[in-house]
Amino acid sequence: MLGIALDNPQHVPAEKCRYDVCLITNENHFKNNNINQRRLRSGSYAVFKISHTEIAINEFYQKIGTIISDNQLKVTERPIIERYQKN
Repeated sequence: MLGIALDNPQHVPAEKCRYDVCLITNENHFKNNNINQRRLRSGSYAVFKISHTEIAINEFYQKIGTIISDNQLKVTERPIIERYQKN
């Protein structure tokens, strides 16, 4: 399961931020007009594995600028994608 933040909280008030919950399927899996589907843009993405705790997430976002700089990453205007696993 994926969570995709659609808005930048630095530009959009928290109560107006949109967030999608997604499942990865093949393009023929759902043929239902009530379920929105879209393709994610291809390309390279940076992947950060962190614990899903309030402390770990806060620490990560406090250090994100340094992490981006230290790893010479390029920031694009794409949504942040979070992946959740059962464990």
